[in-house]
Amino acid sequence: MNFDENYDMNSEDDIERGRDNGVWADTTTQPNRYDDFLEGLHGRVDYQEGQEIDVLDVGCSEGVAAEYFASELEEEYGVDVNVVGLDVDEGSVEKASERLDEAHHGMAQDIDFDQNDFDIV
Repeated sequence: MNFDENYDMNSEDDIERGRDNGVWADTTTQPNRYDDFLEGLHGRVDYQEGQEIDVLDVGCSEGVAAEYFASELEEEYGVDVNVVGLDVDEGSVEKASERLDEAHHGMAQDIDFDQNDFDIV
């Protein structure tokens, strides 16, 4: 299925249809998508305890996975993680704003951040 041809991200009906058809992951399983990434960080990063790490989660949905990722980084490295989420679904962004430091409504190609604003994207 070609996502761009079949879904209008400005249409609430298409957003709901995308959820119903499994285009978007079930938020209860999303934290698992970071496990491999977290495992890959071991021995490759030199974070200092108390260091601030800025993370951008593009396609954050309701912020469940990013919240999990931040808590794992904080626990493993003793860092302070600030998470900014971006998603096309306004309802998801509203819920993500309750979990993350910031949540923005928009599309990835329209990101208005500087190149060096984030340590992890």
